[in-house]
Amino acid sequence: RQQQRYQYTSSFAQLKNNMASFGMGRSTVAAASSPTAAAAASSIDSSTPWVAAADGNLSLLQTSLETLQLPLTAADQNGYTLLQAAASYSHRVIMEWLLSSCTTPEQKMQLLQAVDQEGDSCLHYAGTRQAAQFLMEQGMDATMKNAEGKTALESKRAELEDTMQEEDEEDEEGDEDLINLKGIIEYLATLENPAQ
Repeated sequence: RQQQRYQYTSSFAQLKNNMASFGMGRSTVAAASSPTAAAAASSIDSSTPWVAAADGNLSLLQTSLETLQLPLTAADQNGYTLLQAAASYSHRVIMEWLLSSCTTPEQKMQLLQAVDQEGDSCLHYAGTRQAAQFLMEQGMDATMKNAEGKTALESKRAELEDTMQEEDEEDEEGDEDLINLKGIIEYLATLENPAQ
């Protein structure tokens, strides 16, 4: 899963370079009729929606979905969804837009319960406690298990254990990813044991 995130990060860097050549940055507001927006639309490829979701670029996500005529529930060749991409990088605006744009409660649940080829849900991908909490507030099922038979909490605990074996104690205090991982585990553990 981490390797997949890095694959999108690399694609994202290429897309950002393309966008910069059109005068676009991280802005989430773009006029569809502007020459810049038209040029950006012409550079949209099949990976653009996932890159936009991972970057938190709502206008690019909307434009790319419209241009490519993809549904909100679109998944890439690995089953990786837009909601998983947004949750992975904790982009609440993107998560809110995706879920609020669902036309039926069934479509919303389909989006929340979608899993990739490894069985990981958007909760397995959540990058921060806030992302995990938002997903739970939207009706996410914390008991969903991936192909390894692990819930998001169990997966995050295994990820923490692997990370701790690789990290130096000095690196632990300032490592934002490690802090976020511990926060997710703490939050998900309270769902399993509400008295905590």
